[in-house]
Amino acid sequence: MHLIWYNSVTKKYEYGSSVDFKSLKKTSDLGDALTILMEFTGDDKVLAHKIIGELNIAKSEPLMVV
Repeated sequence: MHLIWYNSVTKKYEYGSSVDFKSLKKTSDLGDALTILMEFTGDDKVLAHKIIGELNIAKSEPLMVV
């Protein structure tokens, strides 16, 4: 299984295997700063990077309060 997660320490979206995520969570002092956003049953890097790109664009847009 592969995941997209948000790292609130680095303020970046990341993609990797569940093993990568668990390892990062164990070695990070701020394990709670990692939030899983999406799970993939296979390794679909192209789709994951498209999603991450869109998330980063959305993150950089100013918030509009209505």
